[in-house]
Amino acid sequence: MAGHSLKTWLDITVDWVWPRLTGKPVPSPDDHLLITTTDLALLNEIENTVEKRIDQVDERIRTVETKLVALLTLTSVLSAAVTAGFATASTMQIQRGFPLIPVWLTLALVFYIALMLLRSLWATVAGLMRRGYKQLTCEEIIPKDKENKIRYKTRLLNQKLNHVNWNDWVVNHKVSEMAVAHTALRNALVATGGVIFLALATAVLKLLMK
Repeated sequence: MAGHSLKTWLDITVDWVWPRLTGKPVPSPDDHLLITTTDLALLNEIENTVEKRIDQVDERIRTVETKLVALLTLTSVLSAAVTAGFATASTMQIQRGFPLIPVWLTLALVFYIALMLLRSLWATVAGLMRRGYKQLTCEEIIPKDKENKIRYKTRLLNQKLNHVNWNDWVVNHKVSEMAVAHTALRNALVATGGVIFLALATAVLKLLMK
């Protein structure tokens, strides 16, 4: 129990320093023969279920892709905090007799924010990186020689199910990268709060030093 708690604490600590994916990478799925029934009525029921599953995966793909693009926009907006932080630190340094501790704290936080934004951007781009989704090709749709209705439908359903497994694997990879990007942005937002606090403290100190 203590070992598990220590591992959890270490994982949390590492995520604050450099968010990363945990666990072993999931290998890409192989194609398998999943349906072997020759009952046409059952095949029709399976086909309806498979079509619903395909729609669910397609919707998930659109949602994840949209969120990843939104993360790119948010990262660019937060980059303004880095510029503001450098400006604040420069103002501190110009002020004569200003304590060095707030200056170094601000510079450290700004560097940390930049690092987290870089990590978020890296993970987002990795999530958006093109990985081919699979769908039925023209060659797969065309019936094979001596292929009756049942064999044709069985073959197509097997191919659709294998494509669903593949597309799910691709989306899961994107979701994992998106989780890393979210963690990095959370870290950057917390550090941004520190920069804002130091900026307010700087303004107060300037008034007191006049």
